[in-house]
Amino acid sequence: VQAVRDQEAPNMPIFLGESGHAQCGGQPDSSDRYEGTFWWLDQLGAMARRGHQVVVRQTLSGSNYGLIDDVTLDPRPDYWASVLWRRLMGNRSLSVRRTAVDDDVRLYAHCTDDRPGAVTLLAINLDPERSVRLDVDAIGGNRELYLLTADSLDSAELKLNGVVLEDDGGELPELDPDSLGDRPADLPPRSIAFIVYPDANAPACQE
Repeated sequence: VQAVRDQEAPNMPIFLGESGHAQCGGQPDSSDRYEGTFWWLDQLGAMARRGHQVVVRQTLSGSNYGLIDDVTLDPRPDYWASVLWRRLMGNRSLSVRRTAVDDDVRLYAHCTDDRPGAVTLLAINLDPERSVRLDVDAIGGNRELYLLTADSLDSAELKLNGVVLEDDGGELPELDPDSLGDRPADLPPRSIAFIVYPDANAPACQE
């Protein structure tokens, strides 16, 4: 797609439309569960890194890949993950240099949305047994942790820093982070984290 775009319409944006975990409504008991959230956030990070400006999710409500259960209207795990992505991950994707390469750990970094100089790191730990410790060289100050976990891969509930996420009649909770101080972030097995570095003072993120 990029090659055709570059040849026929240079500099035009590339959108990814009708994205879902599986065709024909999604996979029951997978697309609407915690395990699907690993795929969804990994896709958002990968597409942003490749320069895709828009990823369209299929659908908001309806079928197994809907972000909201169309019967109960309860937000599904991917809904909460999408809210955090939108609030934290700005439009500028940053490169990530790793001191250790692990295929079970995915890392994406963006300028934090609406916080000049700040950086947000999205970390996905796919390992079923091993915890991961993340630290970023040359960035001091406080770190803000949004840790996403669930009791099992097929859970319909998502936890933020150990608390089950629930709406209140359509109103979202505050979604506040845990403060790590200057400590590194520890990711349990099969967990996802957004880690904000408000004091990064990254030159690329000043605008």
